[in-house]
Amino acid sequence: MKTPIEFRPLEKSDESFVYNAWLKSYKDSPCGKTMINDVFYDNHKLIVSSLIKDPLVDIVLAVNPEDRDQIYGFCCLEKTPKVSTLHYVYVKYNFRQFGIARDMVDHIEEFSARIRFTTHLPRDWRKMVDKFGILYNPYLIGGRSK
Repeated sequence: MKTPIEFRPLEKSDESFVYNAWLKSYKDSPCGKTMINDVFYDNHKLIVSSLIKDPLVDIVLAVNPEDRDQIYGFCCLEKTPKVSTLHYVYVKYNFRQFGIARDMVDHIEEFSARIRFTTHLPRDWRKMVDKFGILYNPYLIGGRSK
């Protein structure tokens, strides 16, 4: 049975959830594990903050349609005219393997085939490269590639 999902944009009251989930989950990734905690958290919070404030970046939350404050996860995508950059996708542990991440990306990006890059390496990054052809490029954060 598929989990009922509703999508909504990021609200100011959701920002602490996004910061917390993003930083903690990425700290546990191949890239984050190698960094000293203070260095990682101090600097990566600035990166997340710049993406949240960037007008080219969309952050969409997957929520329970009956309780829109119950968040299943979020997706952060930067759209440009030719390609899009997937900055981060997070789904709470208990809601993984239900297709929520794919549904969020499809919802936020009308033509998800335009996604060419990711700026963060997930644990299963090889799957992204093999299945979707998405390449890792951490230097695209905050529109620096334009």
